[in-house]
Amino acid sequence: MFFKYANMIMKYIERTDITLTRREMQILSMLCSRLSTDEICKKCGITYNGLKKHNKNIYQKLGAKNRAEAERKALQFGLIHRGRVES
Repeated sequence: MFFKYANMIMKYIERTDITLTRREMQILSMLCSRLSTDEICKKCGITYNGLKKHNKNIYQKLGAKNRAEAERKALQFGLIHRGRVES
């Protein structure tokens, strides 16, 4: 039920209220850079299931349902600019 209302709530949350871990920021950057799932797993040294867990956490925190929406939300919240994550 939470996910049903997450998108409505997320539009009122400011960027400062979104806290991604360092690893989540790294993965978000790679997602927005259009790297494949395999490339991200290799660069991060994690399994496919590990990446799925990170993606799930990122999507939930951003209020996104998929990779494309996560990128749009990251741009909207000022987390990335032109495919780069802001540190």
